[in-house]
Amino acid sequence: MAALGKAEAGTRKLARLAGGLREAAGRIVRDLLAMGSAVLFRKVPAWLDKLADAASGSPGVQAALAGVSAAVRGKHPLWPAVKAAVAGLSAKAKLLLVLCLVLVLLLGPVLLVLLLLFLIVVAVIRAVRPRRAEGPAPLVLQAE
Repeated sequence: MAALGKAEAGTRKLARLAGGLREAAGRIVRDLLAMGSAVLFRKVPAWLDKLADAASGSPGVQAALAGVSAAVRGKHPLWPAVKAAVAGLSAKAKLLLVLCLVLVLLLGPVLLVLLLLFLIVVAVIRAVRPRRAEGPAPLVLQAE
C-alpha cells in the first residue's frame, strides 16, 4: 500500500513539474512574440518607406504604397494615398483635376436646384392626374 502511495505522489509531482514547464514555455513564447512584434512594428514602416521611394512608377503604385504604409502605422490610409496619387501626376493632369473640382463646385448648386425642380414637377403631375379606380379591371363579355 505504501508503494502505491509513493507512486501517486511521484505522479502528482511529475504532473506539477510538467505544468510548471508548460507555463514557463508559454511565458517564453509570449515574450518572444512580443519582442518580435515590437521589432516588426519598428521595421515595417521603414521598409515600406524605402519601397515607396524605390517605386518611382505610376501614381497608382505610389498611392497604394502610401496607403499601405499609413495603414501599417495605424492611420487612415485614404488621405496619404490621395496625396501620393496627386503628387505623382503631371502638371497638366493636376491642372485638369483642379479645373474639374472647380467645375463640380460651381455646378453642384445648379444641379441641386434642377433636381429639386424636377421633383416638384413630378409631384404636381401626380397630384393633378386623375387616379384610376382601385381593384381589378371589370370583365367585359361579348355576346355572339
